[in-house]
Amino acid sequence: LNLDGIIWGQGEGDAVAGTSESAYNTHLTDTISIIDNAIGFTKWFNCSMPDYTGWTTQGNWEAIDDAQQAVASANSKVFYVSGNNIAGAVGDEVHYDLAGNETVGGNIAGAV
Repeated sequence: LNLDGIIWGQGEGDAVAGTSESAYNTHLTDTISIIDNAIGFTKWFNCSMPDYTGWTTQGNWEAIDDAQQAVASANSKVFYVSGNNIAGAVGDEVHYDLAGNETVGGNIAGAV
């Protein structure tokens, strides 16, 4: 299998569950390493979660977002793609709706 890149969008459940920044950082780093060792890739695009103020606490969202950015800073194959401040793009109060996904897709294209 020859992949140029992987698009990864995840973290909402961890934010709601109150996963710590350090735990999320460890789990994401391990996930990236396992997948890279198994199939290899040249780029990993980590899409941030919607900027939604209704999380259990805003701090939970920020912890996951900070971990996503830290993982990208520590690994040259990982790119953080912001989905923050996409107004009106949250469909079910947790995930992007169609317009939000289209905007994030444009952000990913810009990161490529």
